[in-house]
Formats: sequence, structure tokens, C-alpha cells
Amino acid sequence: MSKAKSKYAKALEDLLQCWRCGGDGDDNGQRCHVCNGMGGPNVSKLDGNTINEAIEKIREEIATWQKYERLPQTTEMRPWTPSVDMDRVSISPEDKERGHPKEGGMIARDKENHDDQWYIREAYFQRHFNADPLPNHE
Repeated sequence: MSKAKSKYAKALEDLLQCWRCGGDGDDNGQRCHVCNGMGGPNVSKLDGNTINEAIEKIREEIATWQKYERLPQTTEMRPWTPSVDMDRVSISPEDKERGHPKEGGMIARDKENHDDQWYIREAYFQRHFNADPLPNHE
């Protein structure tokens, strides 16, 4: 499991911190970063039921994610180059924020729908794919 906190764990941590602060701050009058960044007491008027509801919603969403074994397969890909028309390629907001696409990334496409294309970061490609392409057999 990644050492980075999931967005759910971070949201819950912020929620609990804000609830403890109550908008009034700690013993020194310091308000939590959630209250300071989100407008203060309006956000922090949370009761135990609100927190329990948030925890339950987070648990429900986490529980919907399941692991599925990938059948042996191949994926059609080509290297990303600056000349690739990215208007036809999906790229995650997180990858965009990190400056992708970049050299070493790949463009994958659905074998049955060639218009369905997406960007794959180099690090992900290296971890999950054999870098040697298979021979073309049309």
C-alpha cells in the first residue's frame, strides 16, 4: 500500500481536526488549518452524527472498489511524442498537474474501439508492461 494518504483518509483527518477545533481554536486560540482555510466556524459546526455519517460514506465508497485479476492480454500502444494530437487522448487531471505527457509515456488504445485512447505514464508502463513490443501479426 502506498505511504501517501488516500484522499478519503485526508478528508476524514481534516473533518476530525475541524470538529475538535469547533471554530474556536485550541487552548491557545489557534484555529485548525481547515477552519482557517475554509471560512471558520461555518465549516466547523460539526457534531458527532455528521462525522459518523462521513465515516460511513467513506467506508461505503471504499468497499465498492474490488481487485480483479487481469486475463493474459496485450494492449496496443505507441510511444508518446510531441506530435501526438492529444485532443483524441484521455489524460488524468493528476498527470496533467504533474506536467504530462512527457517523453517515455505511452498512448494506449482499445483494440475494439481505436478512438478510445489514453495516456500511460512512463513509470506505470515500466512497472506493468514488457517494454519489448510483440511482432505485428495482422
